[in-house]
Amino acid sequence: MKVPESKVDLSGSAKRESINVNKKGRIISDPAFNHYNL
Repeated sequence: MKVPESKVDLSGSAKRESINVNKKGRIISDPAFNHYNL
């Protein structure tokens, strides 16, 4: 799922990290990462 850059205030590394954690099956509690947990 792609999210428009203009609607996300995260650095590229933060996005990659959130996706990596999500792939490991862990829950990301930070609301800023919610769109990457879909």
